[in-house]
Amino acid sequence: MHYLIILIVSLLLSPQITFGAEFRLVQQPAPVNVGDTFVVILTLRTDADSVNAIEGSLRFSPELALVSTRFEGSLVPLWIIFPAEKEIGTVPFAGVLPGGYRGTGDIFTLVFKAVKKGTAR
Repeated sequence: MHYLIILIVSLLLSPQITFGAEFRLVQQPAPVNVGDTFVVILTLRTDADSVNAIEGSLRFSPELALVSTRFEGSLVPLWIIFPAEKEIGTVPFAGVLPGGYRGTGDIFTLVFKAVKKGTAR
């Protein structure tokens, strides 16, 4: 009997596995030289799930400088944390999608400039 109670309690208190959305960074594969600008698009893929809020933070290496952030065609109409470089190399963001969203689409676009030679991440 004690084992049954322990099993039930442990199942109720254990974290449940959930599958939500997936963020992807999309960039056209091309060599980038120092001084070049290039575009990286943050996309959302939800499969069959509906998503009504997103949150995250993008970090990039010092070989890159963020030139601008674009929102044309963005899925997110309401930003809680507007995507902008708050500290060097970090772009936090959080937004709400009223009514939810299901499918694949763009969240925002980042325009970077390569400022140093090397491998950037």
